[in-house]
Amino acid sequence: MNTCPKCSAATESIDNFCGHCGYELELQPSTQSMTQDDLKLENVQYNLGIIYLKMKKYNEALDIFENLLEDDPDNEKVKDKVESILSEQNKN
Repeated sequence: MNTCPKCSAATESIDNFCGHCGYELELQPSTQSMTQDDLKLENVQYNLGIIYLKMKKYNEALDIFENLLEDDPDNEKVKDKVESILSEQNKN
């Protein structure tokens, strides 16, 4: 996870703009072009889950991350996202 240089909000390496302040982020060299790994279905699904999360569509994001955990139950990155969504939902 990266941080925005303007407001220090958490950002993903695939973000072009900060979701908090809108600052245009500089892409890392490895993210400027798509690789075969980027095109794997689980990576595309994970990125879609992140988009839903940023849009605060927690139920949609949770569905995607739970489906990913069915295929890979030991994926710590996805487990963290599920935990953060459940925590956010419990606040509301």
